[in-house]
Amino acid sequence: MKKYLIISLIVLLATTCILVAGCTASTNVTTSPNSTVASTSATRSSPLSSNAEYTVTIKNFAFQPSTLTIQKGTTVTWVNEDSVVHTVTSDDGKFPSSGDLNKADAYQYQFNTPGSYDYHCSPHPFMKGKINVEA
Repeated sequence: MKKYLIISLIVLLATTCILVAGCTASTNVTTSPNSTVASTSATRSSPLSSNAEYTVTIKNFAFQPSTLTIQKGTTVTWVNEDSVVHTVTSDDGKFPSSGDLNKADAYQYQFNTPGSYDYHCSPHPFMKGKINVEA
């Protein structure tokens, strides 16, 4: 019985380490209206429009990309691909929070003011992201 308990704890610890390692990976993407996107996780719907649109995927307990640099007037859409509820919550209230996003739910926000916008997932505060808005 003791041997079974020890093996179970080791498996649980190993699984936790793998999940945490996957959650802390980050991806940085810098884009402009005339550039290509450096990651397949960020997509542009209107490549030549001054009001471009980008997608941040919520997957494997991470925002992908975790950092996105955009021009003002750009709309960012977050899409939850995980089977658990996530949120997009501004760290300092600079933009409205999404509320609960179930699997396949999406949240959009148009960034019209240059600056840096840090955000996280309320139920999973280790999930962090950043939007840099340029003039």
